Amino acid sequence: VTFSHQSHVEQKRPECTGCHPALFKILEKGTPAEGGPIRHSRIQAGRQCGACHNDKAAFGLDNCALCHREG
Repeated sequence: VTFSHQSHVEQKRPECTGCHPALFKILEKGTPAEGGPIRHSRIQAGRQCGACHNDKAAFGLDNCALCHREG
């Protein structure tokens, strides 16, 4: 999965607490607060990335290439 703070955070007014520490640990790259790896089942249940990527706050899970990119 690709992740970019640039596309997720307004650079002039960052709101780090929207994701940290409730959804993701701030000092451990790619580590969900609930532990374990990021999983589609958790995202679909509204946890991890799915807290926002739900077709309401942000795009949903219907376009794999938006998050999964080769190389």
